[in-house]
Amino acid sequence: MQASLARDYGVNVHWIGNQAGDTFQNAYFSSRILRPAGVKSILLVTSSTHMWRASHEFTATGLEATP
Repeated sequence: MQASLARDYGVNVHWIGNQAGDTFQNAYFSSRILRPAGVKSILLVTSSTHMWRASHEFTATGLEATP
């Protein structure tokens, strides 16, 4: 994703999360990276099948998740 964002959209990626094996871990590790940087809210992108669960996983870490 980092390479695609840089190549296709000219976006420099500031944070990279590559440790997670599932959504719970992704939420946990992401919050540990983002909250110290002052990030309090995220735009959550996933399939409609997973949105409800993923939103709750991220919200439980203290991040405000907008689907």
